[in-house]
Amino acid sequence: MSDQHTKTELPVLTSKSQILYPGGKLPFRAKRKHTRSIIALAKSQYQSLLIFSGEEQKKAKKDSLKYFKIATLAQVIPAKTNSTEVSIIGLKRVLLDESGSVDKAGIYFTTYETLEDKDDLDSHLKDNLTSQIKSLGKQVLEIVPADTGDFEKSIRQASSLNELIYLIAEHLDGKLHEKQEVLETISLRERGLLILARLQRAKESLSLQNEIRDRLSVKMTKMQREGILREHMRAIQDELGEGDQQTKLRRKIEESAMPHEIKESALDELQRLESMGRISPEAHVIQNYLETLAALPWHAPEKVKVDLQLARSILDEDHYGLEKVKKRILEYLAVLHLKKGPTGNILLLAGPPGVG
Repeated sequence: MSDQHTKTELPVLTSKSQILYPGGKLPFRAKRKHTRSIIALAKSQYQSLLIFSGEEQKKAKKDSLKYFKIATLAQVIPAKTNSTEVSIIGLKRVLLDESGSVDKAGIYFTTYETLEDKDDLDSHLKDNLTSQIKSLGKQVLEIVPADTGDFEKSIRQASSLNELIYLIAEHLDGKLHEKQEVLETISLRERGLLILARLQRAKESLSLQNEIRDRLSVKMTKMQREGILREHMRAIQDELGEGDQQTKLRRKIEESAMPHEIKESALDELQRLESMGRISPEAHVIQNYLETLAALPWHAPEKVKVDLQLARSILDEDHYGLEKVKKRILEYLAVLHLKKGPTGNILLLAGPPGVG
């Protein structure tokens, strides 16, 4: 940090979303009346201003900002084509004085102290770090799904490590305080390593995003292809008269009360049937199997009340004699009634032909 203190007061421009680095250029068109007054004053009297940023505070009132103390001394250059637009070019990092003054128009002025970089790299390490940042930056740009030719050219043509760091920091995605950290880092070595780490993080993030996008693209392409093939297959089946029959069978399976696992298996078999057509010798077997499966009574059987007197009267009405047989049937029904469920026995009634 320099011991020289600049006594000249300059107007201060605040930003909620942008960091201007030394060497950076910011095309600027003021929208608010107060901001237009600051730009007009800086352009006409000082040709420069102090620009610094702030971020919204959590659990604070609306529009409550925490402004950083490290700012950028910037030159204000009017645009040739538009009188309301200017170019703000970053010159150097500065530390703003806490005391300042406000003029009649409400414009804030303050003095500043220039911040010098700590050059703690020898020429060999500086060249090595520059080469690594350029190489990793190129790898990141190759992953970005956009035209980055101009930016890649700017990276190649960067004349110093500092220029390269600020150029990349300006374009890297990140929160405002992360971008401010680059501006506040005094050590050139630490600043270079910081950008190198963020480039690596950006590379990993972009690679993961591309992998997810590619997988989704392949999945969507497969689904679209299957959809088109199914439409063609449905048209062929309708032409052959198979479509309606299989559609009805699918509806029967879906509306049946069969368990979920069995229903999934039946729908898979139906899909096989739809894909093979009637010509296949296996198609008829699958068709009968699925129709039988759909016709089965999958609902729980209703409990039947056992009435022994009614059973006796029905047996006497339908069958003459056969007292031992009727007695055995009634015994079976009585045990069934007492146990409230099947007994596990199976009755086998055997006799000469014609006895029923």
